[in-house]
Amino acid sequence: PGWVRTAHVRAPSACSTLQPYGKTFPHRRSRIHTRGRQEFLRHSHEMLQALCGLVERYATVVDVEKHANTQPKPLSTEEYQRIHVWGPVLEQDGKCVGALGEAGSVCLNIISLLPSSLMDRVKAVVPEAMRPMPGDTAVSLMHRIRDDPFFEPMMVHKGGCGPQRVQLKGTTYSQPRRKSWSVIDGPDKNFEAYMDEETGEYVYDAFNYTAHGRLAEDWKAYPMPLAVWDLGVAVWNIALPFLRGHSATVPPNACQLCAYYTLFGGAIQRHRDNFTTEQMIASLEKNDNDVQPFHEWVKTLSGSHHGGDANSQVLGSYVLVFTYGDAGMDFKLSFPPQIDPSANRKEYKVHPLFTVRLSHGTLFIFSPEDDVYFCHEAAFPQDADGYRHAFVFRWLSSARQFYLNTSAMKLSDKLVEKKEAREAAASAKKKREREATMAGPRF
Repeated sequence: PGWVRTAHVRAPSACSTLQPYGKTFPHRRSRIHTRGRQEFLRHSHEMLQALCGLVERYATVVDVEKHANTQPKPLSTEEYQRIHVWGPVLEQDGKCVGALGEAGSVCLNIISLLPSSLMDRVKAVVPEAMRPMPGDTAVSLMHRIRDDPFFEPMMVHKGGCGPQRVQLKGTTYSQPRRKSWSVIDGPDKNFEAYMDEETGEYVYDAFNYTAHGRLAEDWKAYPMPLAVWDLGVAVWNIALPFLRGHSATVPPNACQLCAYYTLFGGAIQRHRDNFTTEQMIASLEKNDNDVQPFHEWVKTLSGSHHGGDANSQVLGSYVLVFTYGDAGMDFKLSFPPQIDPSANRKEYKVHPLFTVRLSHGTLFIFSPEDDVYFCHEAAFPQDADGYRHAFVFRWLSSARQFYLNTSAMKLSDKLVEKKEAREAAASAKKKREREATMAGPRF
């Protein structure tokens, strides 16, 4: 075969550092009790590797475990000053410009700390055709992205409001094109594809990010290439002095590449990742009446559920965003009026103090507190020309089964019911519209 065979690795039978990733499988897993089981296990790793287009092995939960409890190496004052770009914002400074308080996030330009060989490997992960070329128009770039299988074929609301959906790759919409990677888990820590007894199809176990606004049937998790894994470990080691809680114990186990293009007017709309306005209000009331630390209080929450499935990010964990590309984006933390924290997010304010340019080589260390007390958004400045690839590393806890042939998630019974109800409603609406058209105008 034309792919590289890899060693069969087993994790220790008990590993406390992996417990926070608590798997919640909604379906049974086949043990493949046949005489051909050993032959299957010998080849299934190669199947997963080859069908995902990897020339080297992918990362697994054992790779995560190897780095457990790594001790941070604080930057010297001189080095910190050299790479520091923005943050944190002190409480008194934040309140002076109308915010509720401080911002704990930090931005560093770490490109000088990363080996050029690593950056070459990271660049090679994304096909050259997925970058703008001289003479490109929005339409020509869209056609290349649409015709290449690299980015996920996710469905989005037509025109931004729906209710119909269209494939994002076939539009020039401003939303980021995405590629979702995960370290691989598996039955008995085999890290291989296996036969699912319920569907009779090959599946593998991975962690998925339940992004807001995306249909559950669009959620994917591809095996993480070692180049992406090594980048995640590198940025995590640099970020360690700034991390607390779970994020300080092991490297992130998932990465989502978000690709933004100036030709598409690429942007991030104002939103929160894991929390709601109601949870922010509850936190403000807690601060007035309680001394419980944030990292303890956040454990009592369920997070913001997206797409009808459980929240996937480990609550209280950070997000590490590494930027690669020739066009920076202005990232902004927006905040409600101090006199009305419950205000609609359309009324939130932005201020230069809470704005940072995320350009090539920057690492944005996004604090979980800032996801509670702020919304965030981003856009290209008017004079920008090119692209930004954001490698967004997260700590995920929601493990699911993904089909080997598509990397699409196997839906739970609850999600299947929601999909069928949505399709039935859409079908009924089309039928009513067709009948109304056939009936003609009423006088």
